[in-house]
Amino acid sequence: MSEKPLNEINKNLESSRLVIFEGLSKLIEMSEEAATDTIMDVMGAIDEYFRQTQTSEAQSNLLEKAFNSLSPGFALYDNEERLILCNAALKTALNLPSELAQPGASIRDQITYISQAGEFLTESSLELFNSFIDTAKGKPAFFEHYRPSGEIVEIRHDPLEDIGFILSIRGITDYKNKERELTKALQIAEHANQAKSEFMSAVSHELRTPMNGVIGMTELLLQTNLDNTQADFAKSIQDSAQALQIEINEILTFSDLEFGKAQVHSEEFELVDVIEATLLFLRARAEAKGLPIDYKIDPLLPSTFIGDSESFRKILTNLLSNAIKFTDKGKVTISLSQMLRTRNLITVKLEVTDTGIGIQPEMADKLFSAFTQGDSSTARKYGGMGIGLTLCQKLVELLKGEIGFRSDLGKGSTFWVTIPFTVPDETVPITTKLQSKKEARPSNHLILVADDNTINRQVAQGLLKSIGYESEIASDGLEALKAVQGKSYAAVLMDVEMPQMDGIEATKAIRALTSSEKNIPIIAVTGHSTKEDFEQFLIHGVSDCLPKPIKRESLNAILIKWVENSSEDHQQKSNLGTENQEALEGAEINQDTLAELRQALGDDILADLMQAFIEDARNRQREIKRAVETSDYKLLEEECHSLQGASGNMGIMGVSEFARNMVALCRSEKGAEAVALGPEIDDRINQAITALGTLGFQ
Repeated sequence: MSEKPLNEINKNLESSRLVIFEGLSKLIEMSEEAATDTIMDVMGAIDEYFRQTQTSEAQSNLLEKAFNSLSPGFALYDNEERLILCNAALKTALNLPSELAQPGASIRDQITYISQAGEFLTESSLELFNSFIDTAKGKPAFFEHYRPSGEIVEIRHDPLEDIGFILSIRGITDYKNKERELTKALQIAEHANQAKSEFMSAVSHELRTPMNGVIGMTELLLQTNLDNTQADFAKSIQDSAQALQIEINEILTFSDLEFGKAQVHSEEFELVDVIEATLLFLRARAEAKGLPIDYKIDPLLPSTFIGDSESFRKILTNLLSNAIKFTDKGKVTISLSQMLRTRNLITVKLEVTDTGIGIQPEMADKLFSAFTQGDSSTARKYGGMGIGLTLCQKLVELLKGEIGFRSDLGKGSTFWVTIPFTVPDETVPITTKLQSKKEARPSNHLILVADDNTINRQVAQGLLKSIGYESEIASDGLEALKAVQGKSYAAVLMDVEMPQMDGIEATKAIRALTSSEKNIPIIAVTGHSTKEDFEQFLIHGVSDCLPKPIKRESLNAILIKWVENSSEDHQQKSNLGTENQEALEGAEINQDTLAELRQALGDDILADLMQAFIEDARNRQREIKRAVETSDYKLLEEECHSLQGASGNMGIMGVSEFARNMVALCRSEKGAEAVALGPEIDDRINQAITALGTLGFQ
C-alpha cells in the first residue's frame, strides 16, 4: 500500500464519512432494488474509511516511533514558549513529570523544576539557562552544560519561522574527552617539534663549526705548492667536505620547512650575482666530470629583483646539483626567461636542462616525495638522501610559484620553475649588467677576526689574505671590544659563541661606544642557520650574518658589500651639513642604515617610508603616554615592542635601544620601573623626529 500525505488522507476520510451518512439516510426511503446499489456504495465507503483510518494511524505510529527513537532529546515549542511535543529522550534526560511533558507546558516551569531537582541543572545555573533562552530568541544558538553528575551536554536552540523553536539536548562527554586527548596530544607533538627544532639549531652550529675548519683549511692547502699526489688527496677532501656540506644544508632547510619556520624574506638582489655565486660553488664538480655549464638569459629580463634571493639560490643549487649528479656526458644548461611582465611585477621561468639518464615514467609521481630517488639502483650509484627536489617544491610553493619537469629516458631531463618577483622602479637590462660586471678589487683594509677557535681564526685569516685583506685576531668578545677601541678596522668578523663575552654581547658593547668606532660593520659568523636567529642578531646591532662554514666567495661578497661599497656611503655622509651631523648623532641615528635604505629604495620611496614611520612613532608616543598614565604595563610593553622594531629598522637606535630596555623591564615584572622611564622615551622620540626633520623627512 502506497503512502499518502496526511492532508490527502484527511480529505479522503471526510469524503467517505459524507458518502456513508447520505447513503444511510436514503436507505430508509428506497425500494429494495434501488437500496441494493446504495448499500454497495455505502459498504465501499465504509471499507475505504477503515482502510484510510488504519493507514493514517500506521503512519502516525511510525512517525512517533521514529521521533522517540532519536538519541538526542528534542522538544518543539511555540512562540509563547509552550511545549508542542517532545520525544522520549528529552523526557528521560530531564526526568520531567507527566504534567510538564504534556503539550502546553511552559519551558520556564520545566527549567525551574529540573533546577530544583538538581539532576540536570542546579539552582546556581538556573539564571544561566534562562539567560540562554532569552538571548537565543529568533536565532540559532548553543552552549555546553556540565551536569552535576559530570556529564557534558550540548543544548541547542533553533528557531522555526512562524511556529516557535526547537530545543535539542545531546550528550557530548565522549566527544569532549576525545577532544581533550587530541589537544593534549597536539601539545605534546608541538613540544616535541620545538625540541626537534632546538636540537636542529644546536646540530647546525656543532656541524658547521668543524666543517668550517675542514673546508677552509683544504681550500688554503690547495693554494700552496703541492705535488700531484698531495693535490689529489686535498682535492678529494675538499670534494667530500663540500658534498657533506650540501647534505647538512639540505637537512637543515628541510627541517625549517617541516617545522613551519621557513619564511619569505624580500630584499633587492642582482640576478647575475645569484647565478654566478651558485656556479662558483658547483662548477668545479661539473668540470671534474667534463661537463660544461652554459646559461642563457633573456635579454629583456631586468638585472635587479626584489624577492627571496636565498630561497631562489637554494632552488637553483638543488636543480643544478641534481643535473650534474645524474649526467655523465654532454652538458648542463641554465635558462632564464620572463613569462609575464607588468610595470613592477614579473614572473621568471628558470629551466635547468641536462643530457643525463632521464627519469623512468613510473617514477614521475614519486619524484617530489622526500627521501625518494628514481629507484634503488639510482640511490646506490649516485648517492644522496633524495630530498633535494622535495626542498625545491616546498620552497617554490613558499614563493607562490610552480615547479615541473619533462624527461626523455636515457636522453636527459629539464626541470623548470616559475616564480613571481617585484621589479624596482629603476633597474637596467640584465645584458648591461653582464657587460659592465667586473670583479671588485679590495683595497688594503684591515679586518678584525674575533673567534675563540684557533682553526677558525686561521681559516678566516687565510681566506682574507687570499682575497687581498689584512687581518688581526681577537680570541673572545672582550678582546674584540678592546681592539676596536684601540685601532681602526674596516670590519669585524665576529663569532657568535665565545667565552668571557660572546659575539652578541660584544656587538652591543661596541654599539654603546661614544666614539665613531660604534658604527663599524660587524659581520656575525655563526653556525646557527635559521632566519629567526639571523633576525635576532640584526636586532642586537649586527650588520650582517655569514654562515659557517665560511666560503671564499661568500666572504668576498659580504666584504664588498660592507667595506668596498661603503666608500660612496661615507661620501654621502660627509656631505651632510654640521647641523645635520649633530642632529643625527644626538638622536643616535645610524648613518649606515640610512645610506643602505637610500641605496636600496631610492630617495622617493625612502621619504614615503620615513613619513609613515614618523606618523607611526607619534601614534606609539600617544599610546605610551596613556599606558604610563594608567600604569598599563601590558599596553606599555606592546607599544614599546612595536616601536623598538620599527625604529631599529630605520636606524634610529637611540629610540630602539631605549624601547627594548623598557620591554625587558615589563617582561621581568618591573613595570613600575618602565613607567618611570616614560618621560625619557617621550623625549627620545621627539628628538629623533626633529633630527629626521633636519634631513628633510617631515
